[in-house]
Amino acid sequence: MPALLERPKMSSAMARALHHHIMKERERKRQEEEEVDKMMEQKMKEEQERKRKKELEERMSLEETKEQVRTRGVYVVSE
Repeated sequence: MPALLERPKMSSAMARALHHHIMKERERKRQEEEEVDKMMEQKMKEEQERKRKKELEERMSLEETKEQVRTRGVYVVSE
């Protein structure tokens, strides 16, 4: 088992500098996570908008086809 070594007491200036460094790193990581979250949220919104537009286009296309069938008098016979 390794022997426990006592390290010298950290000076108050060193302790403050270490604390400051740790807090800056935490803040940087938090901001990075927020940026990633925002990007993911934006991608989800864009995907939902694409799906909505596609569904709308399909619906309009179907309605146009129905209208063309009505105006041309073409009837589809089910088998």
